[in-house]
Amino acid sequence: VTKIVHSSPAALAGCIAVGDILVSIDAIALSTQTREDDLSTALAGDNGSPVWLQLSNVPGGTAKMVVLLRQLPLEDEPPEIIGELGFHAEYDPRGCLVSGYVQGGAAWLAAQAEANMHMENSNVSASRTSGGAMNGGRGRWFVEVGHVIARIDGTTLAGKEPPQMKELLSGSAYQRVALELTSDEIGAKNWRCDIIRSSRLAATSLEAAIAYRHTVSALPRLPPLARTCRQQVTTDEAVPPIMNLPLEDAAILALS
Repeated sequence: VTKIVHSSPAALAGCIAVGDILVSIDAIALSTQTREDDLSTALAGDNGSPVWLQLSNVPGGTAKMVVLLRQLPLEDEPPEIIGELGFHAEYDPRGCLVSGYVQGGAAWLAAQAEANMHMENSNVSASRTSGGAMNGGRGRWFVEVGHVIARIDGTTLAGKEPPQMKELLSGSAYQRVALELTSDEIGAKNWRCDIIRSSRLAATSLEAAIAYRHTVSALPRLPPLARTCRQQVTTDEAVPPIMNLPLEDAAILALS
């Protein structure tokens, strides 16, 4: 991934960063031999149609499935793209206290995705792990109001003055940032949360962004090819027809 367009489906996903590696499209694997024309064809489609992308943030790393809906960006790209985490922050001896979200910012977008995931899994109780506390019962690591950012990309925020904190929290848009978080919850250990710096959406686009996230959350997590276990096979051999065969003979031919 070399560029993410402001307010596009990839930007609204809140989990795709510049530098991520596209592993498959609609469960069809890609490789270094995949031609650019073939890649463009696989990504193209009708407005409103879904596409399932499998991405990894490191070569050979664990890939995650992200589903997008093809559509135009919600707004024109601003002259200057500023990457923000989208927090209202206050000084805390331990680092940076998250006191709120900036509407249309990165944390706000991630919160929409988390809210939809919470609705999908509302009947599943969240558990705790030895790595820290599960946040708000949502079942996924996330940054919430009241949490403290102790480190950002390995750099401690404890003792930093507000201008220094602001400098560390901002940066290039659509870059993945690793946060180390802590909270006042008894027994909670520090935990890691990744977030993508993004450019802020205009207030006029917020309703459309929420509607987009809600629509995407209702889509299956896997593409049709992966859900049905079908495989695309290329062969030079003649494929015998099974139409008009007795059912038993057709089944034997199909399974042979």
